[in-house]
Amino acid sequence: MLRTRRDGGRKKINAGYDAYISAKKKEIGEQYAAETKKRSTEAKALLTRYVEALEQRASIEKSIEELVVKAREDLEDLAIILEATYSGRQQQCAAAVGSFDSIEDAPAKDAAVGKDTIFDIQAETQEDTAEKNCAADSTPQNEEQGQDDIFGQISW
Repeated sequence: MLRTRRDGGRKKINAGYDAYISAKKKEIGEQYAAETKKRSTEAKALLTRYVEALEQRASIEKSIEELVVKAREDLEDLAIILEATYSGRQQQCAAAVGSFDSIEDAPAKDAAVGKDTIFDIQAETQEDTAEKNCAADSTPQNEEQGQDDIFGQISW
């Protein structure tokens, strides 16, 4: 009887231990499955974020490439404009230098004799130019008309 009691106690302890171990194994398995699911969900979320970041990076790179291409086109247009402006200015400069050739070739006159200021000298040259233009523009058709019509020769 004592033996049966001991055997019964041992069996009861073994059954309790086995129940405890199986409960712990089940609990550990469930916890492992939950953590695996959680890690999987986190990994999927992280991969989704990586994909979104890569898509955003690709769109930014594309927009940068478009800006570079547009800037290159604008630079080419600007170079054309600057080249045209430069050549136009060169032509204007050449024309201006050409217009002064006759002044350099002409004999120098002493225009400052009897003049007090530079303004008197400039006024005289402007008047001379106006008279020459007026004489060239108003050519009389016959000599009588040119002598009689003095007011036709005056230009304002």
